[in-house]
Amino acid sequence: MNDDFVLIKEIIIPDPPTFYLIKKVKKSKEAGEDVYDKHYLTSNLFYIQNVSYHVVSKIVYDTKKFLLPFLVGLPEIEKMRTEIEIHRLKDVDLDNVAFFWRKLILDVLKTPTSKQINNSQKYKKEIITVNCIKDDNTKVVVKNSEEYFYGEPKLIIRIFGRPKVQQEKLDLFFVND
Repeated sequence: MNDDFVLIKEIIIPDPPTFYLIKKVKKSKEAGEDVYDKHYLTSNLFYIQNVSYHVVSKIVYDTKKFLLPFLVGLPEIEKMRTEIEIHRLKDVDLDNVAFFWRKLILDVLKTPTSKQINNSQKYKKEIITVNCIKDDNTKVVVKNSEEYFYGEPKLIIRIFGRPKVQQEKLDLFFVND
């Protein structure tokens, strides 16, 4: 399937973040130190009811900014698939961790919709994108896979695909000398 897919980019992130700390306003009574809420970077973040929309939005936005430098320079892609390798020194819920990273990677690759552009302008919030794929649905993304390896913490993302062909305008008129 998709024999014409080529490796477009392999991204290796050594020791990727596994959680995000949000500073609480109040300080610890005992030590007078700042108190933080710890949010793990897994798909649970999108489904847990006790995490506010604003907290999830901040984590997603900051994680997309973290990923952006790794994804800059990719060509426009017509069709693609992803492979994600999670390397950790302990067992993980593989689909939960991979889903979080894949979702944000595809969001950064995707061209924003007009609604997203309007909301960005309305709320004066930058859209983190490289405009590399038209959408992150099955018209473009045909396969995703993930694998776990025991070892030093790292995240490996491979993007395979068919780059969009950018054909120059052909001049079909020939001049005879």
